[in-house]
Amino acid sequence: MKATIITLAIISLAARVPAQNIDDRQAAADRRARDAQSSPALAPNLDYQTPTQQVDKFVRDIVLAGRQAKTTRWMTLPQLEVTISSPALKAFVESSFASITQATGLNTPGDGVLHVFVGTSRDFTALEIVKRRQLKMAGKDGCMFWQNKDQSLKEALVFLKESPDQTEEFRQHVLFHDMLAGFGFMKNSPQFPDSTFGGNNAFDLKLSPLDILLISFCYQHVPPAAQSSDVSKLLKLHWNK
Repeated sequence: MKATIITLAIISLAARVPAQNIDDRQAAADRRARDAQSSPALAPNLDYQTPTQQVDKFVRDIVLAGRQAKTTRWMTLPQLEVTISSPALKAFVESSFASITQATGLNTPGDGVLHVFVGTSRDFTALEIVKRRQLKMAGKDGCMFWQNKDQSLKEALVFLKESPDQTEEFRQHVLFHDMLAGFGFMKNSPQFPDSTFGGNNAFDLKLSPLDILLISFCYQHVPPAAQSSDVSKLLKLHWNK
């Protein structure tokens, strides 16, 4: 049976933060790099261990994507293909992929592939996936993905058009959040600031304890194509279990 493929492009930084020019975004990235060294862990007075209304809103804010507001995720462990010239940035992508996949609990390799690319527009056109799917670079960064009929993920491409004025930390920030989009976590939520989805500097480039709970819950208990009411019901049954 041939899968029905849906292609979506997400310009992650445009969706996650207010519009800024490149200098403002770079300055903000530099501040995050400094602040992350001294920011505290997830505040203990924030109750995220039980499925409160705040937790419910946090989860639904992040996992319901697209015009239909449904969930999407990998059913098996995707392969990682990295096209990046910087060894340090490539290592960061590989370690981020490892931390995200560990949180999912997936351990059975599948046929799906998550591609991560950093380079010029010319380099982009030379990619096998770009030629195969006849893609164009939409914006300066983002995530494109393709789904099966059940709305599980089939293939995803995270890309960043590099520029001489980008710092390594800035590129890490962009890639980390776009990779999360490539796992089905495509939006932010203001419910818990101390989260990589909430904007706290402490977790700008890593997963907080709450983020790990979120990813684990979604991958262990929420099927693809789940709607808002489905997520709420499952959360009451399975959150933090």
